[in-house]
Amino acid sequence: MQLQSCVYRVRFFYQLLMLLIYALLSLSAQAIGIYDVSLKQAQQVFSGITQIGDIDKEIWARPAFSNGQLVGYLFLSNEIAPIPAYSGKPVAVLIGLTLDARIVGIDILAHEEPILVIGVTDRDLANYTQQYQQQFAFDKVKVSAYNREGYIGIDGISGATITAMVLNRSIMRSAQRVSSFYGLPLVVPEESRLSPSDPSSATETKALVPAQIVQRVLPKESPATKQEMTAVTLRTETVDPPTAVAPSSQVETAVSNEAQNPPLQIQNNGRVGKDYVEEHWFDLEQVWLDKGFELSVILFALGVLVFILFFQDWLVMRTRLFRRIRLVYLIFTVFFIGYYCMAQLSIMNVLAFIQLLVNEFTWETLMIDPLIFVLWGFVAVSIILWGRGVYCGWLCPFGAMQELIHKLGKKIGLKSYEFPKMVHERLWAIKYIVLIVLVGVSLESLSTAAVIAEVEPFKTTLALRFQREWWFVLYAVALLLISAFNSKFFCKYLCPLGAGLSFATRFRVFDWLRRRKECGRPCQTCASLCQISAIKHTGEIIDTECHYCLECQVDYWDDRLCPPLMEKRKKRERRSKIPVQKIAAQQLE
Repeated sequence: MQLQSCVYRVRFFYQLLMLLIYALLSLSAQAIGIYDVSLKQAQQVFSGITQIGDIDKEIWARPAFSNGQLVGYLFLSNEIAPIPAYSGKPVAVLIGLTLDARIVGIDILAHEEPILVIGVTDRDLANYTQQYQQQFAFDKVKVSAYNREGYIGIDGISGATITAMVLNRSIMRSAQRVSSFYGLPLVVPEESRLSPSDPSSATETKALVPAQIVQRVLPKESPATKQEMTAVTLRTETVDPPTAVAPSSQVETAVSNEAQNPPLQIQNNGRVGKDYVEEHWFDLEQVWLDKGFELSVILFALGVLVFILFFQDWLVMRTRLFRRIRLVYLIFTVFFIGYYCMAQLSIMNVLAFIQLLVNEFTWETLMIDPLIFVLWGFVAVSIILWGRGVYCGWLCPFGAMQELIHKLGKKIGLKSYEFPKMVHERLWAIKYIVLIVLVGVSLESLSTAAVIAEVEPFKTTLALRFQREWWFVLYAVALLLISAFNSKFFCKYLCPLGAGLSFATRFRVFDWLRRRKECGRPCQTCASLCQISAIKHTGEIIDTECHYCLECQVDYWDDRLCPPLMEKRKKRERRSKIPVQKIAAQQLE
């Protein structure tokens, strides 16, 4: 009867889990195309229009009319420049573009971005998208590029750095492709515009030039150059004073025909194809250079951690030195990695990586956030070498925060409470169940998975710094308070990232945590002191749960705490007292 009862319970919980997953999947967003855009939606980004035309399937844009007159174009960024965002899928952004290649409005219609699903308000999104209004399609718009010459800096989205950068790239690239396709005016940079009378001189003001281009080859003896050049004639109609020229006049510019500057292939009646669209506003190398200071500090810190791991036996024998180093490292992890760099790794990173593999994998998407990329690279290597504990015990800001709070609680006299071993081991299962649900749901909808992933309080605590709805703040604060009594409560029982990393731990190479034959038989010192309760009663360390804090190694070498070493120390002390006693006896005689 008991077996049958257990079977019924398992079946009930399985059906309940499947029902929950089905309900969540039904909430997933459907793909949207430009054909789905209504006139009402179009008017929100392109005010004053009265009609939108049929789709131009060559470019997937729709003309916008005001009282029968063409005034611009409407298009979706995910159809023209489908760049995978943090979720591994492009964001559907409706863009309105005037006939002078000026962006008049932007609206995010659909996305799978975790941070945008929950954690970012509509006002935050509106503030971000409004920055693109009145920008030209060919302007160099870049997130946070305020001090870079030639660039237009805009604010990002707090806690959504990757998403903001990808959105910017997708918006500007799609706007430029539509402008090029329809031959809309483009802004010619000062250094590349040449005078009609002198191809070697540049004008002093910007000029708007329609992309109607004619190509011919100049002879080698041309005064413009000593080598063969390709002359590109732009038929201008509108330019800014003082360089205004009459319609149909020609401005000639010479383009080098060297290997590094191959001649342009002009097709489609002078329309510039998408392959020619310059992507200079998104420079991956510059993104990494902008994070140079943070990268340098983190790489140095990772080097220090590797030193600690390689010389752990020497360090743990010097208890005071080791514990001071570890305390400083935990503080660094919380405040620099967590708050300053906002480089807390999350289960959403893993789910987004799975989406990239399923959809369209690109290294560029992974490398768009240098700090996250470097940390994940180190975690991947450290798991193979030592297991998941190196990250969980040293580099996780929220985990470090919990440990520091627990240490503070002990300092002020708070008593720790740990669950009985049987209860503790069964509570482990929670984080694995959360992980399984997240992976299953994310395959259908990453945005839905992002809602469930709020079980991680990282976004509330670090990215948004408790500036969000009260229930999220209450949950995060509650976990931190519990950690004062029960060390790393969240890490042990709820963290899906830790559960995911534990699977890879089974393939680790090194086993540098020392044990004695007396460990667990009968000695239980390390098992009773382990803050994660990751040591069995038989003495073995549970690698998939261990956080590699090295406290058990401190105890291992402590001859005043480890019973086998205590016995050896007492024997040494007894032996050292024998000669003293003999000398004293001889003196009495």
